[in-house]
Amino acid sequence: MKIIDLENFANGALSEQLNRELAKVFDNILDPNTDAGKVRTVTCKIKLKPSSDERDVVTATIDTTSTMAPVEGFKSTFVVGKDIKSGQLKAAEFNNQIRGQMSIEDVQEPDENGKITDLRAVR
Repeated sequence: MKIIDLENFANGALSEQLNRELAKVFDNILDPNTDAGKVRTVTCKIKLKPSSDERDVVTATIDTTSTMAPVEGFKSTFVVGKDIKSGQLKAAEFNNQIRGQMSIEDVQEPDENGKITDLRAVR
């Protein structure tokens, strides 16, 4: 026995809300920053309330929600300290170098004439 055509229920609001939440869930599944193995949920509540003692008129309320996988955090490492000359705080993202070791690409200080020597070109 078919009571209601779900595609047209509440003037299509049920179908519209479900499709909107499903689109959000599928976007979340395709997001590479989320855990692919996490379960996502779409919940649809249909509340039916008779509006009179005769029970011949019923008001329907549709609430549709979804639960997504959270965006996974990203971990990074920073090296912090103070400049010996100026005492100014310095912070730099650590990218697999030995602690305290400087990269030639990072060294570009002017000499006494204000000229910067590209050490890579000197090799």
